Amino acid sequence: MSPSRRIRFRPSAAFGRLQRVIDHPANRGHAFGAVTRYLTCEVRARVTGKPVVVKLGYRASVLAYLHLGGSWRAVIGNPPDAPEMRAWGRILRPDDLFVDVGAHVGLYTLWALDASAVVIAVEPNPDAVGQLRANLALNGFSAEVVEAAVGDAPGRMAMGGEDLLRQHLVLDGSSSPAVTATATVEVRVLDDVVRDRTVRGLKIDVEGAERLVLEGASRLLEAGRVAVMQLEWNDCSVSLLGEDRAPLTQMLEKLGFVLARPDDEGVLHRVDRPGFGADVFAVSPQSGVPVVS
Repeated sequence: MSPSRRIRFRPSAAFGRLQRVIDHPANRGHAFGAVTRYLTCEVRARVTGKPVVVKLGYRASVLAYLHLGGSWRAVIGNPPDAPEMRAWGRILRPDDLFVDVGAHVGLYTLWALDASAVVIAVEPNPDAVGQLRANLALNGFSAEVVEAAVGDAPGRMAMGGEDLLRQHLVLDGSSSPAVTATATVEVRVLDDVVRDRTVRGLKIDVEGAERLVLEGASRLLEAGRVAVMQLEWNDCSVSLLGEDRAPLTQMLEKLGFVLARPDDEGVLHRVDRPGFGADVFAVSPQSGVPVVS
C-alpha cells in the first residue's frame, strides 16, 4: 500500500464506513465498542501499512488488509456476513464437510473451521490463495486448498476482473463489457473435487457462474450428497452468462431443493423464485435443516 493511500482521508467516505459499522447486524447492542475497534484497526493499518489481526468467530482470527480484497469486512463486524454465517453456525456440526467454492481469502473457510467442520477451499486467484494460506497458518488450521476455478468442464480458462474481489472466468460469448484476462487458470469440476464424499455445506461465490459450477456437480447432486448450499444471487449472471437467476432456480427446484434466505439471526425463510439480492440458500428436504415457510 502506498504511503499516500494510507494517509488519504475523505470525511464523507469515513462517515459512511462508520455508519456501516453501526448498522451492521453483528454489532447490535455494542455499536460503541464496534466503532472503537474499527477506528483502532483503521488507524493502525494506515500508520503501519500492514494488515491487522481481528477476531473471526469464537476462536479464529484473520489478517485484515485495508485496501486489498475483502478481508477488511471482518473489521466491520464479526461475523462479517451475519445472516449467512449465522445460518452456517446453526447448520454445521463437528466433522461435517464444508466446501467453499470461491473461497477468496478464507472468511467462510475460517468460519467453518471455527465450527470444527472439515473444509475444502477452492480458489483460483494466487493472491487470494496466498492470503487464505496465511490465515490458515495464523490459526493453526488445516484445510484442503484447491488452487483452481470450478466450472462445467475441466480444462484451462482465462480469468479477469476489476479487482481481487471481482475475478471471474472470461467466457466466450459473454455479454459483459470487455474484460482483460489477467491469468490463465486450471478449471476443475466439483464432482472431481469432492469425489465420493458427502457435503453438509456448499458455498458458491463465483461472480455469476454458479449455474456452471452445479452443472459440473451432476453426480454429486443426483446422488443427494449435498445437504445445503449458499449461492451468490446478484446480477453478475446477466453480464457473464446473459441470463437472470431463473435457469439456476429451475435446476435447484428440479433437484428438490427448497430456496430460502436467512434473517439477521441466521434463521432460514423460504422464498419462491427469488429475485436478485442477498445470497440464497438451497436446502435439501432430507437435510433436516429447518426452513420457515
